[in-house]
Amino acid sequence: MSTSKISPPIRRIMGVLGPMLLMSLPAVGLSSDLGVDVQMPGPRFQILEEYRGEAVLDTETHLIWERTPSSSETGWANATLRCALSSTGGRLGWRLPSFFELMTLIEPPPPAAMTKPSLPMGHPFRGVRADPYWTTSSHDIEPTNAYTVDFLRGDVAIQRKTRPHAWWCVRGGAVNAPSASSLSQPQGSI
Repeated sequence: MSTSKISPPIRRIMGVLGPMLLMSLPAVGLSSDLGVDVQMPGPRFQILEEYRGEAVLDTETHLIWERTPSSSETGWANATLRCALSSTGGRLGWRLPSFFELMTLIEPPPPAAMTKPSLPMGHPFRGVRADPYWTTSSHDIEPTNAYTVDFLRGDVAIQRKTRPHAWWCVRGGAVNAPSASSLSQPQGSI
């Protein structure tokens, strides 16, 4: 079809939609394609040696997770406090995650694997139980309740804050957070 037979309104639409369509197509990944070098994505999780291997960076969310979450259970207030006082990997600044943050670690399992935690394949975490974990997110209507993320069902649930559940601490990924050893060194006066 020659371009002279295409009406001007259709030509304008093609001029707008054509580039949008091309931008939405996935790259083929061949280095010869338009001179573009497409990189294969690296692993989602990286064990952080600067945290003595006790923490994991999620490269999708840029959050730093404890490699091994709690193996015990406690109420919500105590879980929040335990994260705040944690020095995992020799670093301070740990906190209880929001339910949105904790849900980023959920990958729904196939029905046959409903006894294992719902984590992404190839994850480096250790000791994760197929149980609910506390989040920092309180229920808006009933402040005596908070949200948990259930790693068996891959779902969020509302629980009484006094009920015991496991916790999993996270950091926001700040580079210059104080280390636990820096607190034991004498500081100059102000």
